[in-house]
Amino acid sequence: MEEGVLAHLFGRKGKRPECTACGSEIAYGGKTVNFCHFCEAEAPQVHSPRTETPLADIQSLLDKGMLAEAAKETDAAVSNSTDPLLLFASAQIYRFISGVQYYDLNYSRKGFMEENSSNIYASLDSTAKYKELFYKSLAYSEGHDGNSIHDPDLAYLAFISYVRLKNLQKAGERLHSIVRSRRSHLYRYAHMVYSIESKLPEGEREAEALILEGNVNASFYLAKAMTNRKDLTSAYTVLKLLVSNVRMPDAVFMMNKVSRLIEETRV
Repeated sequence: MEEGVLAHLFGRKGKRPECTACGSEIAYGGKTVNFCHFCEAEAPQVHSPRTETPLADIQSLLDKGMLAEAAKETDAAVSNSTDPLLLFASAQIYRFISGVQYYDLNYSRKGFMEENSSNIYASLDSTAKYKELFYKSLAYSEGHDGNSIHDPDLAYLAFISYVRLKNLQKAGERLHSIVRSRRSHLYRYAHMVYSIESKLPEGEREAEALILEGNVNASFYLAKAMTNRKDLTSAYTVLKLLVSNVRMPDAVFMMNKVSRLIEETRV
């Protein structure tokens, strides 16, 4: 896909709404329904009434690198919560914290690299926390009567949760729940995610089609498909453009990974 097509995603000006799940800012590349770049919840429509999320202020803490404070505020926000969307978004915040802790490694540090070791252990703790929150979200979205089987919004939340938990079998089951609904945009996006996470050949074509319709997040999955087939230079180009225009931690983490892979192939 030409870089100019991707650049068109970010050429539109105007107000960027905040995600009603996690509070992060969302870019729109077209009239199509988009998804949060931070947590992947379905984005609100541009002119829809603003719904304040208890997690909105936490985003500024994350931007300032105040991870401990962000974790504390997240814990307070979800204390005794039974809201699957709030629990889902909180899991994504802890997932971000885990990623920052994991990638904050500097092997030029002297001595026995105690700080590196501390960061790794902290990342493992945060990973355990986000998995716990995803499972809590699933418990309330699926329920004892299989709520997410009948509700496409809950099925979508469950789908992304299972993808993040690396359980593609369960994710595929929720994908079938989404397809039975009339929410075709949810299904197309979820199917694209599933195809690329499963390394299916049709995934890249699906991502390109969604990009042409203005779906911003599809460019991240396009880069992931490119990485899977070892086209690292193209993947890096897409990711660099993406992180220059939207706030998407997963793209930052992947760009760093791809950059290291490129350097390794040059040796």
